[in-house]
Amino acid sequence: TILFMIKKLLLNTTIITLFLLKINFNLCRAQSSTRGDVSVTRLITVAGLGVRIAHDKSTDKMYYSTHDGNIYEVQNFRTTPTALKISDKNAHGIVTQMAGLTVHKGVIYIAGSTDNTADANVSGAIKKAVLTTNPLVWSTVAYTEQYPKSNTAFSHRINAIEIDPAGQYIYLNSGSKSDHGEQVGGLRDVPLTAKIFRIPINANNLY
Repeated sequence: TILFMIKKLLLNTTIITLFLLKINFNLCRAQSSTRGDVSVTRLITVAGLGVRIAHDKSTDKMYYSTHDGNIYEVQNFRTTPTALKISDKNAHGIVTQMAGLTVHKGVIYIAGSTDNTADANVSGAIKKAVLTTNPLVWSTVAYTEQYPKSNTAFSHRINAIEIDPAGQYIYLNSGSKSDHGEQVGGLRDVPLTAKIFRIPINANNLY
């Protein structure tokens, strides 16, 4: 009976796994438009872990970033697009996860987090660079104190930034600390998680 139950459990697990794989493959298929006045055009194949895309209206240039900190310029995106890597985590210093990217008037802004290898803490940062410099020279707009990360499947971290239309503020999103609000180490969220912060765009080393 026990062997039968184990075999049945393994069979069900296999079916569920195959079903989830089918869902993931379906989600990854090329997108198409359901409207006649909207078209979808494939530009390039992005690098692995691609996470954000940004367009600078002032220069008509496009950029994208990856979760592990690489930043690319999509050159000639309106004609014959190619990707050129312009920076990485060794240059800007957001080491563990970089999920925020935006561009405003020739300045690129990124945001993400870095784990503290000595303990279960993490810290966040916003960096910026003027895109006319080569190589890019990064400065710190703002950074956080260390705060506890979760040991759950998803520690949502700092994951998005945007600039308001007037160009005065950066809006920073910091996700929830845990997967689904569960307690970890006696804590659910902390003051630096599950928040949206507004930061002056001209801030420098704001703590």
